[in-house]
Amino acid sequence: MKKTAKIIAMIVLSCLCIVFAAAAAKWMVYNVNTAGTSEPKPAVTTDIMHHFDAYVAGATAEALGGIVPASAAAELAKVEQVYMLDRTQVVAPEPNPAFFKTTTNPAEIDLVISTCADLLDGQEMHWDSSRELMPGSTIHYYMDETILAINWKEVIHNAVYTFTEVKVMDASQFRRYMADDTFGSSIQYRASEMAATVNAVAASSADFYKHRNFGVVVYKGEALRVDGKFAHNMYVDMNGDFHFTYPGEIMTVEEAQQYVDENDINFSLAFGPILIDNGENVTPRDYPLGEPTVIYARAAICQLDTLHYMLVHVNEEQAYVAHATVPQLGETLYNRGGIKMAYTLDGGQTATCVFNDQVINRVVYNNERTMSDIVFFNTALPGEEEAEG
Repeated sequence: MKKTAKIIAMIVLSCLCIVFAAAAAKWMVYNVNTAGTSEPKPAVTTDIMHHFDAYVAGATAEALGGIVPASAAAELAKVEQVYMLDRTQVVAPEPNPAFFKTTTNPAEIDLVISTCADLLDGQEMHWDSSRELMPGSTIHYYMDETILAINWKEVIHNAVYTFTEVKVMDASQFRRYMADDTFGSSIQYRASEMAATVNAVAASSADFYKHRNFGVVVYKGEALRVDGKFAHNMYVDMNGDFHFTYPGEIMTVEEAQQYVDENDINFSLAFGPILIDNGENVTPRDYPLGEPTVIYARAAICQLDTLHYMLVHVNEEQAYVAHATVPQLGETLYNRGGIKMAYTLDGGQTATCVFNDQVINRVVYNNERTMSDIVFFNTALPGEEEAEG
């Protein structure tokens, strides 16, 4: 028996060596032969090593199918696919229209969430079906392997709060877009137009940086403008995590670029103030931008957990005629619990919530304005054309 076991072990080892060698040779030949002969695929890439690992695992399972139990071969072949977007490409894969759904039944959302265990990776959702939704409102949602986005409305202090909770697989699915992908562009667009341009699943108006010279502006890892005397600034790093700086911490473009390089920053937002910092309510009573003590339409962006976010918009709608001050917004978000970081975006008529290229909140004057930038979330799942390519 010992001799037989030894022979089987040698056969298994030989098969593994042959499979790995063949897979490596195939990978090298493919890449050498195709280098410089084709244009890069737009919009989406996947890590080449994940493809290589999947090929090796599948080939190994096939080679060992007659030697090891079928269950063990299946486990060996099971490799998790990880998708990510090419950050150099502005336009992401188009979301599948069939995956956009609407419902008026909160229990349906609970069921959807229950199917997303892999994507959530143990995290709790902020969504709570026991909360009272705005009467007559519709819940919007989108789900695929790489993103779960849920949009709903609640009435709080006689104002309508529109929440958009988003969990993504990879940090490359969370981005900022400037009009025409150009800093300082004189052309402005509606938020819904920009969301359609980049194939956003969900999007929000951002800081409207072109409308004022305020704060630290970073785009695609480059510090472009600094006025740090009064601003609270928000930064998103390449892992999708929020960072904040307070007035006086960064005063020059050189200091900003050093901060960007040291913290691997992708982009910034320059409006404010900061509402919640590491779970603490730090909302100031006064702030030099956005008339914080006046009742206005408001917008904010939150980080709940790793690759887990929430957009918030406050408007009047139907019989609910109130807006909010910034201190009221900060207190409301803090009291809900579970919000790690929160930051104020440009409010008033700028505050716009977009889902499936449609404006969801009631924008001030009921008229969507043009602006300079948005923040947004994409699917990373390749479309049919990319997958076939």
